[in-house]
Amino acid sequence: MNQRTSYILATFLLTAASTQVNAEPLGYVSNTAGQIVRDSSGFCVHTGTWTDAHADVVGCDGFVAKKEAPKAVAAPAPAPAPVVVAPAPVVVPKPAPVVVPPPAPVVVAPKYVTKTIALDGANFANASAKLSKSAGAKLDEVVDTAKKNPEIKLSVDGYTDNKGKKASNEKLSVHRAESVKAYLVKHGVAADRINTAGHGDTDQFGDNKTAAGRAANRRVEINYAVKELVK
Repeated sequence: MNQRTSYILATFLLTAASTQVNAEPLGYVSNTAGQIVRDSSGFCVHTGTWTDAHADVVGCDGFVAKKEAPKAVAAPAPAPAPVVVAPAPVVVPKPAPVVVPPPAPVVVAPKYVTKTIALDGANFANASAKLSKSAGAKLDEVVDTAKKNPEIKLSVDGYTDNKGKKASNEKLSVHRAESVKAYLVKHGVAADRINTAGHGDTDQFGDNKTAAGRAANRRVEINYAVKELVK
């Protein structure tokens, strides 16, 4: 028995009365307070059942508790990058196109042109108001114009030569104008568009000293005003 073992045994015997042996699971002698008993050199006192497996008590048999490695502290998540909101694009309105108004149309004021159609002596026999057949061509021209221009009025004026009495000539000139009106109405011209008048032997057209002149004076004149554009 070596010196160290003898010393441990003696210490065990001296403290047996006040020490509770706790062989398991520590394998070291502990006092009533549960503290491991140490010898004068500071070594932990083994129990009889101590084995190397018990040499894991901190401070005994040179066992030093390994310091636990510090737990890795997770780095805080990086703050999210600030959301940069692009400014709304500035919409520059396009300038309104310059609208050049078209030139004002040139308004040409219509002018009235008076037309005259004369039915001369070849259309009336001496002292007669009856229309000859040859008068139809000229009168049909008047009818066509009147239908194309419903706004116009017609003036029908009868005349005679200077043979006979003035009163008789005036009546005859009226009858000649009325004969022309009757023809126009018969062919579609409204009667209220036609004015008639007799002028007897006034406003002589031809020379009453000759037969041709007198025939020219036995006439009816038809006058009407139509609109024509000025060019």
